[in-house]
Parts: sequence; structure tokens; C-alpha cells
Amino acid sequence: MSTWIVNASPLILLGKIHRLDLLEKLCPSFVIPAAVSVEILAGPNDDRAKVWIQTDGITARIVPITPIPEEIIAWDLGAGETAVIGLASSLSSSICILDDLAARNCAEVFQLR
Repeated sequence: MSTWIVNASPLILLGKIHRLDLLEKLCPSFVIPAAVSVEILAGPNDDRAKVWIQTDGITARIVPITPIPEEIIAWDLGAGETAVIGLASSLSSSICILDDLAARNCAEVFQLR
């Protein structure tokens, strides 16, 4: 099974509809780059994704920042998008979960799913 690498907006939106549980149901091996968790934790205290990260044992799914190829950094995406794509470039069977069009275009250029 592929590993999903999830960006902030999908987590925040799933939290808003009370469906963060879908991640584990659909992909038991999903991960969240540390840069994405930093973005979420900077949000409002009542954000469900923030509460989920802080209280539901999700910290084990947060992976440290990995070296990101300069070609990806050159796209000048947000920190979370860059971390998702950078991590995906180092994992052979991964899927980027992104909502940002520029980030999806970048992933496509690097032939990432």
C-alpha cells in the first residue's frame, strides 16, 4: 500500500466536517511532514485538525523535515507543500495529498502521484 503524505488544507477541511477519521480508514500508513504540523499548530485553538494533532496520538505520524531538492524549492511553494513534495520525492510508493494547484503542478512535473 502507498503512503499518503498529507498537506495542511486537506487536514483542516477534514477537521471542519468531523471526518479526520477517514485518513486512517483510507490509508493506514499516512504521514504528516513536520512543516505541515507547524502550520496547523499555528492556527486557532478551536481548529479540529490542531486539536487532533495535539491530543489523538497523531504525533507518531509526524515525520521530520527531510532534505528537499533545490529543483523543488525553486517552485517557491509554501513550507507545507514543499515538505510534502520533498518527502514524496524520497519515498518511492507515496501519494501527495495536496489541494494547491501550483503544488499539484509541481508534483506532476516531478512525476509524483
